[in-house]
Amino acid sequence: MIIRLSDKKDIPGIVALWNEAFGDSEKEIMFFINGKYVPENTLIIEEDGEIASMLFLLEGMMCIKGVDYPSYYLYAACTLKKFRGRGFMAMLLEEAKRVSDLRKIYFICLMPGEKSLFDFYEKFGYKAVFSKKVLSINVNSDAENVDSESGYIENYEIMRNNAFSGFDYFKWDNQSIEFAVAHNKMYSGDRFCNRNGYCLYSANSDTLSVKEFAFTGIKSFESVLKIANSIKCNKVIVNLPSDYYTDVGEYEIVPSAMMLAVNERSKNVSEGLKNAYLGLTLD
Repeated sequence: MIIRLSDKKDIPGIVALWNEAFGDSEKEIMFFINGKYVPENTLIIEEDGEIASMLFLLEGMMCIKGVDYPSYYLYAACTLKKFRGRGFMAMLLEEAKRVSDLRKIYFICLMPGEKSLFDFYEKFGYKAVFSKKVLSINVNSDAENVDSESGYIENYEIMRNNAFSGFDYFKWDNQSIEFAVAHNKMYSGDRFCNRNGYCLYSANSDTLSVKEFAFTGIKSFESVLKIANSIKCNKVIVNLPSDYYTDVGEYEIVPSAMMLAVNERSKNVSEGLKNAYLGLTLD
């Protein structure tokens, strides 16, 4: 058994493991590989010549009280079925922490794939410091249609940082947000953009689900309601920072993600952190 950083020659094994673990097609997996895969930020366990277990560390920043700290978002952690129960993921999580500390990374953030995994990651020092406000709004059928300002060119990163500047949150660079926009579109989603910001959404049955809502301005929800009306949705679900002020709809606050302070310095910085916002992920 070997724990190591990946190499491009590992891509076929990475694709095979990803396919078994998550069921995505080779086209979907290669979309990620071509857009976000960084060999030296991918940890693997090799056993009997196979990629037995892996995880990806995506680069970002954790903004706490207006200060940015180099951080990773841990993504697509998985193990081949025949190697499960041998502690491989525990080994990778410890290695991710060690590597992050050496690289002067402050935090590793992740979104557990299911509720039971919160307990699993807690064993390794991860804390549920992220939450989100899940806002539900009924659509007024009289709302007019709205068009995205397609000719308006703006930097997603700037718009996102403007929208969430008053919160503790995980920051992505513009390339990462553009990738998330393309990823959302790949799964039949879309985006709306105007001078006040952007949102990523998808429609299912009669519900418009807004994956990220990054706007400034008090009339931003009107645009989302008009989008829902234009595609015949009766309800809108919007994911927001927990402390985001809203005067429409009903909401609940739910835990959303976890964070590991890599060392004592990181722990001091994040002392008392709660209700931080993760937002965009690639799920």
